[in-house]
Amino acid sequence: MQKIFQFVTSLFLNPIQNNSLAYRPDIDGLRAIAVLSVIFFHAFPTIITGGFIGVDIFFVISGYLITSIIVKELNNDSFSIINFYERRVRRILPALYLLLLLCLPFVYILLSPGDIKEFSGSIISVATFTSNILFYKIISYFNADAELKPLLHTWSLAVEEQFYLLFPILLIFIWKLKRFWILAILTAIAGMSLGFAEWGANHNARAAFFLPHTRMWELLSGAFVAFYFEKELFHKHKFIREILTFVGLSLIFTSVLIFNEKVPYPSFFTLIPILGTVLILLFGQSNTISANFLRSKLLVSIGLISYSLYLYHQPIFAFYRYTVTDGTNIFAMLLLISLTFILAFLSWTYIEQPFRNKHVFKRKTVFNLAALFTILFLAIGLLGYKTSGFKKLKMNEKQLQLFDKANYNPPHNPCLSADLKDKRCANYLDNVTWVVFGDSHAGGLAQALGDALAIKSVNLLSFSSGGCKPSYGVVNRCADWTNNSVNYIVNNKKIKYVVITYRINRWLFGEHRGKYPELPNDVTEDDRQATWNSYVKLAKYFVSSGKKVIIVLQAPELPKRIVYLIGDNKKSLQDINGVTKKWWDARSLFVKSRLYQLPKEVTIIDPSKQFCDANYCKAVINGVPLYHDYDHMSYLGNEQVANDILNIIDK
Repeated sequence: MQKIFQFVTSLFLNPIQNNSLAYRPDIDGLRAIAVLSVIFFHAFPTIITGGFIGVDIFFVISGYLITSIIVKELNNDSFSIINFYERRVRRILPALYLLLLLCLPFVYILLSPGDIKEFSGSIISVATFTSNILFYKIISYFNADAELKPLLHTWSLAVEEQFYLLFPILLIFIWKLKRFWILAILTAIAGMSLGFAEWGANHNARAAFFLPHTRMWELLSGAFVAFYFEKELFHKHKFIREILTFVGLSLIFTSVLIFNEKVPYPSFFTLIPILGTVLILLFGQSNTISANFLRSKLLVSIGLISYSLYLYHQPIFAFYRYTVTDGTNIFAMLLLISLTFILAFLSWTYIEQPFRNKHVFKRKTVFNLAALFTILFLAIGLLGYKTSGFKKLKMNEKQLQLFDKANYNPPHNPCLSADLKDKRCANYLDNVTWVVFGDSHAGGLAQALGDALAIKSVNLLSFSSGGCKPSYGVVNRCADWTNNSVNYIVNNKKIKYVVITYRINRWLFGEHRGKYPELPNDVTEDDRQATWNSYVKLAKYFVSSGKKVIIVLQAPELPKRIVYLIGDNKKSLQDINGVTKKWWDARSLFVKSRLYQLPKEVTIIDPSKQFCDANYCKAVINGVPLYHDYDHMSYLGNEQVANDILNIIDK
């Protein structure tokens, strides 16, 4: 406690000191801006909407500092790959591996078997620096479920290490060339990377966000600053430096406050915070108002512990969010941020600094410990994955049976969601008469309905795009997919039935997770009306094209993931309550009060009629789990809805 007190008082009483001649306190101040942006974005995503750009600031800083070291050593003929990776191991692994160790008991106590299995996979990916690839495959960074991934933030560490696996080798290979050609090669790589980012942000946003080929240009932006300083160029006019550092900070703060998940990212928009960071790196050494702000004792002190702050905030927030269902309390989040600072300071003092000191830990010791703990975490990850999250230790027999039912997913016809050009499914596709259209909820319903129709030798095709709200007639990232799919369905005269299903209440009002029993209202009136108009327009267009349209309204959401509701009920497992009927009626009032706007030819299926009684909407009825997470119906739940559809059509 005494050390913590001394650290806090030093922020205001003691000058910042560092024995390294190359030390730049303004960079630590910039690190503080970056990490605070990320932390407050994850704590209050509807307020600090662009805080995710803090990672981009880190990328540029990293590119500058690492390239500066490499260039200096290459010029002195002293660069060593072993020394380089030793520095990376000392910098990254000790604090990261301590974090993983501290997470393990909380993971076992708080998480469900399914989440433990997923966490086990993420441990493996963190230990092999491939977590960006793992998260690219399983989730969008801006998805509400991302808040519950304790190791989601390690994607950026993976991107950096993948970059530094090849970058030093590339520089060694081209170093004998003239500077013009070195910079020309790096500029070409950066240009291609930026081009990939811009294209990917509009065509495959998840890949663009997580994968290294769309992030290299950000690290290279910092590298170019290092080459600039190699010649010790510096603008001597104070007024120019004053303006440029102010512009740099303004670009960063503008991005933090104005950017949001709707901005294609990374893309040309990312040039704004990147340029701001580059300007600070170029002119932050000068005696300007903006540079002095970054050199303030408070910001520099935060910057010194920024790596540990970054490591600890996400698991702390995620574990808290696993335990609450009544909203994210601002006071609670501020307490968690305070806890993050305490743990980060301890990590910086007792882990980061000692391991960076070659006199405290020799190279052999560092590499041996790194290898030992890497093997340990790989073993833990494999064990957790192979045992399905230690589910036999976490649940009794009845709970296990219910858990397995919730996750029951029989093999289905691969042609159900086939690429329209897949020749292996050509005959099947030529005889499709039913389609299910919508977001990820459509995919689950398509499987159950497709199986039911297959008994009658009827072919169904799924058109589902996870994370896409109704987008017919509007311009957004889902518009191309929506328009292409709609045109195919309309122009295919063999298709007679179109089932439309979206998680419509989420698209109209926002995510309920972390807010129940409050009613979310996170969507602007203009966006809400545009989404509803698209929903209605889509139905009208299909009807006018001669299709028989069935709309399946959104099923009631759950207050917790189904596995937690099962875990909380060790005895009474026949019927498990979800949200209150009163809450669900209020949540779905907007939609149900406007159903008259749909064409009269549309058939409406409302799952809540069989999922809810007078007081509660059920998660489990008669021993049948209706869901497999917060809002997606299980196969068995979708099966009930599919039977409703067929019963109405057969009448």
